[in-house]
Amino acid sequence: MEIERRFGIIIGINDYKVKPLDFCVNDAESIAQILEEKCRFDKKDIHLITSKKGNATKDITGNFENSLKEIEKEFIPHNDSIFFFFAGHGKYLLEKSTLQFHDSYMVIEDVFQKINGLFPKYQCYAIDACESGGKVLTRGLDNEDFLSKYISRSQGILFMYASTESENAKEKSDLSHGLFTNFFLQAINNEEMYDEEGILTPNRIQDYIAKETLRDSGFKQTPVIENRTIGYYPFAFKENNNTQEKGKKKENKRTAKDHKSIKTEVIVSEKNINKEYFPEVPYEIRQLLFNNIKPTFENELKVWIDRVNLNDYEVIFEDDFRAFNSDAETEVKDSVVKKSFSDKVISLNNIFTSEREVIKPPSISTISVISALMRKNEPEYVYRNYINWNENGILAKSIFLKSKTINKVSVGISFLIYQAIYGVGLADTSFYLDYNGYSNDNFKGPFTTIKPYKFNEKTTSNIIESIKNKLVSFDGMVTQWNEKRKFDIEDFDRRSE
Repeated sequence: MEIERRFGIIIGINDYKVKPLDFCVNDAESIAQILEEKCRFDKKDIHLITSKKGNATKDITGNFENSLKEIEKEFIPHNDSIFFFFAGHGKYLLEKSTLQFHDSYMVIEDVFQKINGLFPKYQCYAIDACESGGKVLTRGLDNEDFLSKYISRSQGILFMYASTESENAKEKSDLSHGLFTNFFLQAINNEEMYDEEGILTPNRIQDYIAKETLRDSGFKQTPVIENRTIGYYPFAFKENNNTQEKGKKKENKRTAKDHKSIKTEVIVSEKNINKEYFPEVPYEIRQLLFNNIKPTFENELKVWIDRVNLNDYEVIFEDDFRAFNSDAETEVKDSVVKKSFSDKVISLNNIFTSEREVIKPPSISTISVISALMRKNEPEYVYRNYINWNENGILAKSIFLKSKTINKVSVGISFLIYQAIYGVGLADTSFYLDYNGYSNDNFKGPFTTIKPYKFNEKTTSNIIESIKNKLVSFDGMVTQWNEKRKFDIEDFDRRSE
């Protein structure tokens, strides 16, 4: 596993020709400092761009573009993360929130598009500017869920804007900071906000900023926040934890030249994969086993397809769950992720993640009293489950047998082999689609099991044997489901007039 490298682009501008500002450079410099001290950013990976009276930077746009180019040279997509901060003037123009780079304006959405093109693992944006939070991404945009598009390129994303499109972002002389930035810094410096392991998450930071900025401004400055953090992402760390890590930095440092991290020294060979590794499993051993098992795994499924009777079936075969229609794909994904947590076969590197989303009911003014009473028993939140298909610690196959006739059910089966915390997990899922009066769309299942395996000389053979047994069992299930369909048709025919 590559070690995550954190990059930052930090911009602060004071010396505007019209309405110069006082503390934006101080905001930017303080943010850069706290990223290094508390958030495990290397100083060389923080691109600080400031402009103030007596030390002006004329080409802010050019410096921003150059920083992106420098970062791209060393950035590993889906592995490294990025933080963007801006303190300066903002303006809501032509229904777009923009940042003022001296005499030019850059649309905030364009900044996101440029950074998102790096495919970050996690991306965070903090913008302390007036009128910054208006129709930037999901709000006011029809037909496309832009936040979903961004999240598909990373494991997490957080947008924090200091104010709505109609509000100013305040600077306070007694703080020497913008109000929004001040509470961002306070959140990271407040050790009481860290959990028992000394970790501060983006969720805690955003809640603190939103609450304190509203309170301190007398509800005249409203931060706008959009967050989709998958899993448990540590943003900042207590000083004692960070201090302990400083001694390890040389061990873990990745060279820019070859993008390789220093891993446990293991001589990788067919011989040493026969040893047992538990509970610690070297990275190289994990990769070797996955490389070995992949062709055997794929061949076993092809042998099964060649063996079974596929008359009256169309076969769809995929490397993830896309063999199924969107509803069935979601059902299978949710089942696998939930089962991995409930059975405590936890995935490595957040391959499987689950996020709780609070359901915000409509205000009482927009619905009737009767409707409000009926909503009392509805759930207050839902869970969104995710599988990171870009992770190299996962092997998956899905097979959908789509029936061409009403006399047989459509059926699906999937296998997913994944790197688990102490070994390997195998998830198998099956389902069938019953007849709803028009087509085979009545989903039945999914039936999911997850098995854990240690890394030893029998791991590959044990996993393959489990897959073989499941396929034999699935054959019997398909026969049983088809017999039920046949019985239902004949029974209806027998009893009908």
